[in-house]
Amino acid sequence: MRAAYTPNGDYIGSAQDGRTLVASMGIQPQKTSPEHCVCSVGYSIKDGKWYGWSHRAIFGFKVGSTCKEGDCHYVPEKGEWTAETTADAKTMAIDFAESVS
Repeated sequence: MRAAYTPNGDYIGSAQDGRTLVASMGIQPQKTSPEHCVCSVGYSIKDGKWYGWSHRAIFGFKVGSTCKEGDCHYVPEKGEWTAETTADAKTMAIDFAESVS
């Protein structure tokens, strides 16, 4: 199987995953933490959203995105909230990626 990697050598997924995320959606994949070995979040320069994904699902977040109980990215310790900054949107993407992995 052919695989896709970032310029830094971080694993994105299959070659098709790489084409979809990078070429089609304009996402710049990255790992959620340095000790992880797989990229599961990234920022899209095409639509200004932070995306979180796994082999099961993908979803984008931007300023104004909400998090409510029952959402995949809901974390009880954080409660319900709204992304007020792009950093908040990235946090939602990370929470989503962790919940669907």
